[in-house]
Amino acid sequence: MAKESSEKRKDDNGKKKESQGERHKRLEKTYSHPSLQAAFRCPFCGGDILGIKQAEHNSFIPRDCWRVFCANCRSMGPVGLSEEAAVCRWNHGRSG
Repeated sequence: MAKESSEKRKDDNGKKKESQGERHKRLEKTYSHPSLQAAFRCPFCGGDILGIKQAEHNSFIPRDCWRVFCANCRSMGPVGLSEEAAVCRWNHGRSG
């Protein structure tokens, strides 16, 4: 029993669960990125709580790409090769 509690906790998929402190740091970095100051509100819901994160890699999306997302409706913007490019693509065609 003691051995079980000393091991790092894992979720149902076997991935390591992050601690509350790790999660807080990750979310703070995600939602307070300097590039997001230039981002317009969400075009779908009008939300202003936006985040930026690395896009998941697959055969269509190269590694080290970024996306802006809305925390309110969870819509995702187009992929950019940098954080600034992702914000620019999020804003493209919208009046702010």
